[in-house]
Amino acid sequence: MSLSAQDVRRELVRRSTTDPHLAAVNGIDFIQIDPSSEARIVVQFIFDINTDVDPPLASAIGATLSKSLVWITGGDRITSIAVVSAQRGAINQLVVTASEVGDFSTYTLALGSPAAPLPAAEPPDPLVPPAGFDPVLCSASFTFHVECAKQFDCKTAMTCAPAVVTPPDIDYLARDYPAFVQVMLDRMSLLAPRWSERNAADLGVAVVETLAYVADQLSYRHDVIDTEAYLGTARLRTSVRRHVRLVDYRLDDGSNARAWLALQLGGDLPGGVPAGTRCCTMFDGAPTPDLPRDSQTYNAANAAGAVFFEVLADRYTNAEQPQPDPRALLANNSTMPLYAWSAQTLCLPVGATSATLAGTYQLARGDILILAEAMGPNTGNAADADPAKRCAVRLVRDGVNSIDPLTLTPLTRIVWHDADALAFPLCLASIADAAHQSQQLPEVSVAYGCVVLADQGRTLGDPLETMPEPLAAVPPYGRYRPALAQPGVTIAAANPYVGDQPADDTQPIQSAAQAAIWSAADTVPAVTLQGAGVAGNPPDWYAVGDLLGVGIGGDAPAFETEIENDGTTYLRFGDGVNGLAVETGMTFSANYRVGNGAAGNVGADSITLIDRAFPGGGYIVSVTNPLPAFGGRDPETIEHARQNAPVAFRQQERAVTAQDYVDRTMQFAGVLRASASLRWTGSWTTVFVTVERTGGVAVDSAFKTSLEAYLAAYRMAGHDLEVEDAVRVPLNMAMHVCVAPGYVAADLAQLLLAIFTSGLQPDGTPGLFNAQRFLMGEPFHLSPLITAAQQLAGVASVTVTRFERAQAPDATGLATGVLQPGATELFELANDPDYPDRGQFELSVDGGI
Repeated sequence: MSLSAQDVRRELVRRSTTDPHLAAVNGIDFIQIDPSSEARIVVQFIFDINTDVDPPLASAIGATLSKSLVWITGGDRITSIAVVSAQRGAINQLVVTASEVGDFSTYTLALGSPAAPLPAAEPPDPLVPPAGFDPVLCSASFTFHVECAKQFDCKTAMTCAPAVVTPPDIDYLARDYPAFVQVMLDRMSLLAPRWSERNAADLGVAVVETLAYVADQLSYRHDVIDTEAYLGTARLRTSVRRHVRLVDYRLDDGSNARAWLALQLGGDLPGGVPAGTRCCTMFDGAPTPDLPRDSQTYNAANAAGAVFFEVLADRYTNAEQPQPDPRALLANNSTMPLYAWSAQTLCLPVGATSATLAGTYQLARGDILILAEAMGPNTGNAADADPAKRCAVRLVRDGVNSIDPLTLTPLTRIVWHDADALAFPLCLASIADAAHQSQQLPEVSVAYGCVVLADQGRTLGDPLETMPEPLAAVPPYGRYRPALAQPGVTIAAANPYVGDQPADDTQPIQSAAQAAIWSAADTVPAVTLQGAGVAGNPPDWYAVGDLLGVGIGGDAPAFETEIENDGTTYLRFGDGVNGLAVETGMTFSANYRVGNGAAGNVGADSITLIDRAFPGGGYIVSVTNPLPAFGGRDPETIEHARQNAPVAFRQQERAVTAQDYVDRTMQFAGVLRASASLRWTGSWTTVFVTVERTGGVAVDSAFKTSLEAYLAAYRMAGHDLEVEDAVRVPLNMAMHVCVAPGYVAADLAQLLLAIFTSGLQPDGTPGLFNAQRFLMGEPFHLSPLITAAQQLAGVASVTVTRFERAQAPDATGLATGVLQPGATELFELANDPDYPDRGQFELSVDGGI
């Protein structure tokens, strides 16, 4: 019995004489060894013993003791210790004298008589306690040597040690189905050795195999959980997405492509091309240009790998119009030749933002035109037209109709957005080469006016699918994460032109180039849900790129998508804090589009089919995309996110110093150079950001507004922001060239002026005074100019007589050979007689013949 149990029993015995519910008994309280003689054992009882022991004594409660009732057992080395005498000592004490002193082990002193005759040399077991004594407190343990030092408490703790069970020999490395089967069969051989059946049809084998299958599934699930718990080992795209979102990194699911479509019409389309009209690339067996709405055609298109696009809404008629109103398309605007003003050879220069069309056309502000070379300038053949000489422009004012007073040719003057300025010279008229009879080619380039913007993807529906797609209802328990049936959901940016129709011409308008500018943060899945089932289910749910985005509260019926490696799209709903939480009983149906990634970046003239099943659609004679599709981007790989996400948070999101503003400005599209300064303007600090745009284009109001809105996200509180154009500094330069004998000075002067030009050189490279040669804050050196002149055959010597700022002439630049601008200054040397204030270049040539 444990010591704690004996203590409880001892307390009950103490109360036995006073508690009417207990019978009075006596018992051993504790045992002591007499220090003067270790063979003398003092037994302390709970109650007194009032007579001597030898002859027999009686206890205070009537029990009698004798020497024959005292037993000493135990010991490791010294055993069979006998009791020599037992005499009464002090109150409640019995002094027992042993025949000898025992060893250092534990002995037991017990009171009682043997229950059966004792065999020779054997201790009594069991003993019958004397009358009036408690059976539990009739024995106590002790040691003879009380003076020996012990490290721990002399009171030993008694514990009930559990039974030692030998574990079965099981291979815990078994992780798959065959190993689990073998482990269970081995175990069964041990537990039921007579069962040796191994036939697969046996019921026992079937049970073993079923359990092994379940164990294999559980093992795989545990492995998946362990694997997906860390970014470094995760294999599922959803796991990686959630890991990187913890460090404010958004996994890019890619983006769909866009394309400009040019239509040739046989009749006017007052209603334009409705939004959502399907078109696709050519495939075998397709009737041109129609894309019939039948399952056979769509199945053939899908099997052939055709890429589908859908026409985007063009614009709203006004702010109150709830639905997009497509722009009217006029058959007369299908192909409009560019007018060359009777010139035999003429080109629109790089940077041109205006032109004249031969004919009378109704063109409005906001219309998209595609300028394209329609024939080869040297051959006159349409097949020889350079496909690289095409660009989309957006008109910033209505076309102006007029007449050439000389030839009485009807004309239309057009002006387009500065951001759509020509990046290449566009030939308007030329003379064919000798192989083609040197014929005059007056209409080398044209403008396509019936242009619409199309977006990659196909809204699921007839004839192949029945939409909307029903989703499973919200279960009463568990996570609601439904999957869409079709993979490859479209990830699209917002339409840049819906609602982009200012009330008057004084307000800025977006350019055609703006259609190709968007970031991953601007894209959302092309999925919508219709809710039903319970009263609190909103009828319309919309997709967002991230439920943790700004403005998504607990009552917003928003959801996000999670796309797995195989393209399967799962829907993830909010929790009531970020997005409305779903409830039991809600049901949903989904409308969505499929088609995404770089596969949509089809080449020019590859989209030739369109669904003409709309009012007036039969007037479409042909359709094509003069320019390659753009913007398609494949989803970010898991490995790319694994490498970049852990360090993405180190990106500074606040501009503190002037250099921070420069770094942010340089990341904005269209910025070539930037400079920034912080100035105290009397009430607060203003950050002045000076910008040089790509191609030398001036900073207009639209670009300034866009850049300021971009930088506002990084601006510190209390700082004002001002964007300004680079300070244009005109230069004046004079060069004298001595021509070697045998060379014609006039011819050499012409060659020199072709090199020292602000336009393009004859080989198509920028001239030495081209805007691309000047960089804001970068010095302009004289030595490359002298070297370029000296490389021409026939140049004997070159002398520069003037090399200075036009507004601050001095000899410093000529003496040092370099002009150093300020941080916000941009040199220019246009050498244009119409604009002498933009810099001049004087060339004098003598010698030669």
